[in-house]
Amino acid sequence: MTENKAIAPAGAPIQARIEKMVYGGEGLARVEGQVVLAPMVLPGELVEIQPVKNDPRLLRGRAAKIVEASPNRIAAACQYFAQCGGCHYQHARYEDQLRFKAEILVETLRRIGKLDAPEPEIVSGEPWGYRNRAQFKVVKRGRDFHIGYLEAASNRLVDIEACPIVSPAINALLPELREVGHRSDFKNGTAEIEIVDGGGEILITVRSDERFPDTLVTALRERVPSLVSMARGDAAGGFFRLWGSGSVTCPASGFGYRVSHGVFFQVNRFLADALADVAVRELSGNLAL
Repeated sequence: MTENKAIAPAGAPIQARIEKMVYGGEGLARVEGQVVLAPMVLPGELVEIQPVKNDPRLLRGRAAKIVEASPNRIAAACQYFAQCGGCHYQHARYEDQLRFKAEILVETLRRIGKLDAPEPEIVSGEPWGYRNRAQFKVVKRGRDFHIGYLEAASNRLVDIEACPIVSPAINALLPELREVGHRSDFKNGTAEIEIVDGGGEILITVRSDERFPDTLVTALRERVPSLVSMARGDAAGGFFRLWGSGSVTCPASGFGYRVSHGVFFQVNRFLADALADVAVRELSGNLAL
């Protein structure tokens, strides 16, 4: 007899034993042949799940109660975890987080790519303060200014004072952005402010339907001495430079890489060297594409 109970009537909570973690930070269980997914759980836990979305093959829910907690469950270090939608695994030990991600990669390659991948080599670093890029959502309504991240599966903003996974240089900008955001020339509405920390150089990109006035550019230049470039992104994906060089220089494995507005670069500032070295470790010759 299976431990997991039969699917309850719509809206009623069910109990399920979590089998494994899947992409997106959810735990997977099976109840009477139906797949059940819920976030903020761990493998082996018996969880009371409140359904939020149901179809014949898949039920999504939220963990209303942890009936039997995993011995590996820990208290999240971030006060916004489980509300902010940015992080998935802070209730797990770091070594378990790495294992979950490796298992998910292997399963994804096998299930979607039809590839029997070997066990991946795990390259890891510090779990805190590692991100050199962050995208903050902004809401301005009169004298109220809020900056932070969106809740999981929601358009509601979580106002944050600091994010423990971004670099200290990015966190140091949040009070300055709040001060600028309260100015009367910062227009009402919603926006996104992306910050890239190039290791002593800061690049800021503003995405908004409203024009970003020169007075705000000047205010940020005065408050952020490390700022080297600002741009405004438009709905079509283009960028209009407001001021500065147009890029920062990010180091990796002895080289400096020019990172412009909207350009992707490895976000883990502690691992760029190690990942570059792993990528070329077995290669030889004179030309790489």
